[in-house]
Amino acid sequence: VLYDVARRVLTTASPLQLADVVLRQVHALMPGDWTSLALFDDSGGVHVHHRGDDGELVSHELSGDDYGDTDELREGRVRLVPDVRSSTNTLSPLLQEQADAGLRSYLRVPLMSGGEALGALHFGAARPSAYGQRDVVLGVELARQVGLALVQIGLKQRLAESEAAFRGIAANADGLVVLDERGTVRFTNRAAEELFGVDWGGLDGRFLDLPREDGERSTIRPHALAPTAPPDRVAEVRVAETRWGGGVAWLASLRDITEQRELEAQLNQAQKMGVVGRLAGGVSHDFNNLLT
Repeated sequence: VLYDVARRVLTTASPLQLADVVLRQVHALMPGDWTSLALFDDSGGVHVHHRGDDGELVSHELSGDDYGDTDELREGRVRLVPDVRSSTNTLSPLLQEQADAGLRSYLRVPLMSGGEALGALHFGAARPSAYGQRDVVLGVELARQVGLALVQIGLKQRLAESEAAFRGIAANADGLVVLDERGTVRFTNRAAEELFGVDWGGLDGRFLDLPREDGERSTIRPHALAPTAPPDRVAEVRVAETRWGGGVAWLASLRDITEQRELEAQLNQAQKMGVVGRLAGGVSHDFNNLLT
């Protein structure tokens, strides 16, 4: 049962899904009438999740003071209270609220990762001495699995944010192509695919004879490298050495300068026409002088 719970927990994608899985599965492991999952946030707040009377997931956001015991939790201490009515310790606001609702015995296990408390699992029962050492061992193991899942979720979220930022930059940049040492395409963005006239991923795995020397700048005609590219396109290439997949790679930035070249050609033509016009004007002036 613990293995099945751990498998389900470690495949969750968000803290809310994690709370849902834990609270659905934990009854198979732990005795009691109350189970809740508390998760700390970066601002010092505590999000407490539990099942309502209708079985649906209920979440509350508390301040650190309203939750209580945060210092004890951050030290990683397990708390086992055989009978809250005979306990000499001051009850936290959250525990006092549960005691008023009929709670007698209580077990709280911190969720730890790298010495940092991420939250806690709470187990409560309406009868005294409902939890023993075996339950503490099970609770600690379950808390370990939940802590691993929280770290995994955080890593996934940061990776997704990083990838989204990269995609945003890449989507709005010039054409980008990453080549490995053999000249095989490992990555392209949409601008590069449009420049070479291919659909999404159409260059992946293909050899592309782009320059592969750090700092090199040159001008290419994409059609000469890929027949799918429009024949009139011209691109400026800048190359930088980088890393990809653990090996040396080359990042080629391609800027479409076709329009710029056309404008330059028109300017050159206009300048030539100006020279011809001035020459014609000079000849006409000289001819008029001869006639005079």
